[in-house]
Amino acid sequence: MKITGFEVTALNIPEDDPLANMPEEAGRMRPVVILRLRTDNGLEGIGVTFYGGKMTGSLKVAVEELSALTVGEDPLRIEHIVGKLRAGTGDSCGPGGIFTLALSAIDVALWDIKGKFLEQPLWKLLGGHRDRVPTYASGALRRGLTDDQAQQAAQTLLDKGFREMKTQMALPGNPSPEDELRRIDRLVYSQPTGRTPLCAQIRAVTRQIQQRASELRATGTKACVVIASDGEATDGDIAAALRPLRDLPAWVVVRLCTDDDKVVQYWNEIDEDLELDMDVLDDLEGEAAEVNEAQPWLTYGAPLHRLREWGTCNKMFDLLDERPLAQHELPGFASLILGEAACDGLPHPSLDWAGFLKALDKAQASAKPVWDPARKRPRPWFSIRKLNKAHGGSCAVS
Repeated sequence: MKITGFEVTALNIPEDDPLANMPEEAGRMRPVVILRLRTDNGLEGIGVTFYGGKMTGSLKVAVEELSALTVGEDPLRIEHIVGKLRAGTGDSCGPGGIFTLALSAIDVALWDIKGKFLEQPLWKLLGGHRDRVPTYASGALRRGLTDDQAQQAAQTLLDKGFREMKTQMALPGNPSPEDELRRIDRLVYSQPTGRTPLCAQIRAVTRQIQQRASELRATGTKACVVIASDGEATDGDIAAALRPLRDLPAWVVVRLCTDDDKVVQYWNEIDEDLELDMDVLDDLEGEAAEVNEAQPWLTYGAPLHRLREWGTCNKMFDLLDERPLAQHELPGFASLILGEAACDGLPHPSLDWAGFLKALDKAQASAKPVWDPARKRPRPWFSIRKLNKAHGGSCAVS
């Protein structure tokens, strides 16, 4: 198969689906250069590139001159053709500029031909590692927008499903660095609203875990799924989306970004209804208050909270805000907090409660105090007095 010809066209295409529907986007035209590479067996590969403004004509000429060098070549030898085109410029072109823009149209057209010839989608030809690719929105958050318009545009992009977006800096009017940072802060830290498309994201993550389930089971490890949310799922039944994870080596952490009682109740009910390894977390102060109700003797600070947020898979951590730990669970929990070496030789609490408390107090003496978010001061991990009050009466042998 050989390349026999090509056609290059410059067009002004209306942006009939602007990214964010901002006023300056209304009626805007996008100048593009379209390449059609043709082969002797009737296949045609299409590539598109653009520069914009007055350079569109120059880009069209660059695509034409480079395309002429591909005539007679086998379109399946993509790397060979790209090397020939680079050599054809006398190696005077760097990795950017109009040459690369022109080359990109040819590269895309060659891959289009290859996919059509092999009757395979491009994602499989490029390795097939995934069937979905995350994208980011570019060109919507323009410097000409006011702060209010930029914030509105960002929300529109979120509503369309984008989770990453590009914004222009160098605002009009010779702004100070502080002005630039203020705009970014407003875009990044504004109150989230709109859709929460959790179900689609969870299903996508579930497919990835399914592909690696055998590997995870063979190594005795679990995939950690961290969900950060300020509300309920708006794209379906979240319980139904999570349910397939029950049969997979997975641990789910839900990090709530709100104090809304309805949202907290919503996720706690899901946690209770699903037979799933799942930990629902409030913010540090809220979680500390919940843990303190069940474990009044424990200083629940940032180190322990961060371990849970980052997906440390231990069922005992999940129990901290659900019920008081049983007496026989205390040595294991102490080892998790202080380390096995520090807790080696702790007496069993049901056999020697007083000895256990004394040894535990000694073990934590060398540990750095933890900042208590409730009392606003550093404290030891374990209050021996409160631990004795909570469990002292339940020992079998005193």
